[in-house]
Amino acid sequence: MEALLAIVQQQSKTTVTNTKFGEFDPSVELWTDYWARFESFTKANAIPDERRTESFLTNQSSAIYKLVMNLAQQQTPPRVINSHSMGEIAAHMAEQYNPKRFVARKRFKFWTKTARKPGESVNALAAHIRQEAATCDFASIKDPLDEAMRTRFVCSIHNEAIIKALFKIKDDELTFTRAFEIAAEVEEATRVAKETLGSPDTEIHKVLKKKPPAKSSYNKPAAPHPNFFQRNPSLPHSQKGPQLRRCSRCDRAHSADTCRFATVTCRFCNIKGHIESACRKKKRQQHVKIVKAARGSSTASLTQECFLSGYPINFEVDTDSRDSFILLDTWHQINRPQM
Repeated sequence: MEALLAIVQQQSKTTVTNTKFGEFDPSVELWTDYWARFESFTKANAIPDERRTESFLTNQSSAIYKLVMNLAQQQTPPRVINSHSMGEIAAHMAEQYNPKRFVARKRFKFWTKTARKPGESVNALAAHIRQEAATCDFASIKDPLDEAMRTRFVCSIHNEAIIKALFKIKDDELTFTRAFEIAAEVEEATRVAKETLGSPDTEIHKVLKKKPPAKSSYNKPAAPHPNFFQRNPSLPHSQKGPQLRRCSRCDRAHSADTCRFATVTCRFCNIKGHIESACRKKKRQQHVKIVKAARGSSTASLTQECFLSGYPINFEVDTDSRDSFILLDTWHQINRPQM
């Protein structure tokens, strides 16, 4: 009999060692769902209760193993990780990862993030809503009115600091009144800290474009006749009022589609469709001005005052000539002196 028990125990150890179970990932699966699957796994593989702790720890990631080891070291006195029962480990994991403890977060996500994605089918949307609602624990709501007001308040606060403070409170402690008190405290603390440590606010004046005064329709002048500006070309632009579009065929104030000169040939450019007074080629030639640049430099002439027969005469010195000359009229005016 003892030999049979030894064989069974050896087979159990071999089964526990060789059987693999997926590690817990809090970003993919809820702890409650994982724990239910692990219990089914232990029963299906006939894992005894004293071996469940080892089976659980050997199938976890390094992060989960470190979490459980920290739990053991925080005990007074510190304990070895394998000395914890599976019940103690499960209770600690539920305390860390059970979403019911912070169900306000899940309900906030349910009411604000559960929207239909582009291209998502109705069946996929319904399955997504069922999955999100399963973590919200709606069945445990005792005061629907307070829950509705609290959820609406949290979804409408639009303040990251306040939302973080609210999400730290357990669901059974977070009522509508408590949520309002926390929001007011955080908002007041933020304001005081900004006034104490931050720089004072600087007023910024918005510059608006000045609108022209509205004109009364009773004093609005009548529009002038289209040919009025042609008969009065000397009027300044400020007195001509609104500019009318000119016809490209005759240069008058009407539409080119109805102009009677559409089939006329221009006498200047011989192109059909306009008259000479509206010819653009002629206007371009009339507007062309020839500008000739003159290059050179000039300096003041050199003069020398001389007396001829007692008359002072200013002679211009010609540096390139050997002789000096005088105008005949000037020579007669000074009584024709001997040169």
